[in-house]
Amino acid sequence: MALPFQKVQHQIVKCDCQPSVNDGIVIFITGNLLVDDNANPLKCKPQSFRCADGFRVVPGLVQPPTAYF
Repeated sequence: MALPFQKVQHQIVKCDCQPSVNDGIVIFITGNLLVDDNANPLKCKPQSFRCADGFRVVPGLVQPPTAYF
């Protein structure tokens, strides 16, 4: 399966990390995805949880770009 784009550039606008339970860290990132030199970036805000035994993306925390702003 081929993706409909050739190039993606990530721009991190803000990164916020907060302590959590069991020595974990909740990570919130807001940023832009620049696809194929398009002048209009896609907004994104992936969120994840880092626990002492590894890295996990928490389902339900990741929202589609339309939920940004």
